[in-house]
Amino acid sequence: MKNRIAFIILISCISIVCAQQSLLYKEFRYYPISNKYLHSNADKNKYKEEIDVYIKKAVYIKSVKNQKNPTEFIQEILNKHNVVVLPNEEIQINENGLKLNSNQILIFQTDCVLKSNPNNKSHFAVLIVDHIENVKIYNSYLVGERFEHSNSKGQWGMGIRIISSKNIKIINPIVKEMWGDGIYIGGRNGVPSKNIEIHNAYLDHNRRNALSITSADGVKLIKPLVANSNGQSPKAGIDIEANSNEDVLDNILIESPICFYNPIYGIVISLAKLPGVNDKKVNIKINNPKIIGGKYGIAILGIYDCANNYNIRGQIDINNLSTYYTAIAVKEFKKPKFKISINISDIQIFHKSKRGADYFNQKQWDALRGNMEILNKN
Repeated sequence: MKNRIAFIILISCISIVCAQQSLLYKEFRYYPISNKYLHSNADKNKYKEEIDVYIKKAVYIKSVKNQKNPTEFIQEILNKHNVVVLPNEEIQINENGLKLNSNQILIFQTDCVLKSNPNNKSHFAVLIVDHIENVKIYNSYLVGERFEHSNSKGQWGMGIRIISSKNIKIINPIVKEMWGDGIYIGGRNGVPSKNIEIHNAYLDHNRRNALSITSADGVKLIKPLVANSNGQSPKAGIDIEANSNEDVLDNILIESPICFYNPIYGIVISLAKLPGVNDKKVNIKINNPKIIGGKYGIAILGIYDCANNYNIRGQIDINNLSTYYTAIAVKEFKKPKFKISINISDIQIFHKSKRGADYFNQKQWDALRGNMEILNKN
């Protein structure tokens, strides 16, 4: 019996050590992602039949190896044809990026990778979705230039940048090592993005956030894997954060996200810049989030100095939250001067980090915590 107990303790210790193993890569702590967190082939192949239909009417780009400017060459084809299949090779993309058009379908082949050329720009993107509609992107693979960037200023070098666009569907995107965010969803001049769907995103080792939502009405993130966002604050897996009172954070659904060793936040919802003369409605629902590592699992940051006449209403629901090795499972929500219902139900905390003293670090917590269970506490 004693041997059995010792064996169980040994296995537990090994699992804890393995869960926190990391590498030092270019002065940044990087945690290799276990295969068990990757998307299954079944999930990734759900859209194969849909892709096959589009491929039949697509224009194929065979190769860009002999092109002096691959970015311009591909852009010309995108401007002429609605359905385009990119070549099955690595493609160097300059700081201008590729600008998609309305009613466009872009398909990546198995070995197609868009690699961002080193540059010194503070604002740029590899794929640009700007004031357009009805776009689908399948199986994209983007690699950034965060370690070759020639200027230390700025934080807005994005993989896929969606601005004031609607009816956008992105399937199986992989985005790594961007100077800013892997994927950015926002608006401009009071026009939010609308009806954005992203399925099976795999966003790893991007400098600022894996994925940001700053202004959108209608977002579905299905099974995103967001990892190792290190280098520039907020260093979040998913950052839902308005930039001004013009922005919209409504009808946002995040289903089964896995947030893996993002240094500060697994998921952060920040409403500090939302209040203003315009009334606002906030509706965010997060189901089955799994947060592994990092300082905070979920952070909901309130408004501390908000005028009484600013009317912000809505609901934030977080269901079936699981955290592993986080210092604090849920960060503060100071009671603000607005009416938002906050519900957090069915919380499980595994392998609590020794760094954290509290599971909830704000005495003024104003949310329904639901059922909280602490498992395997260290």
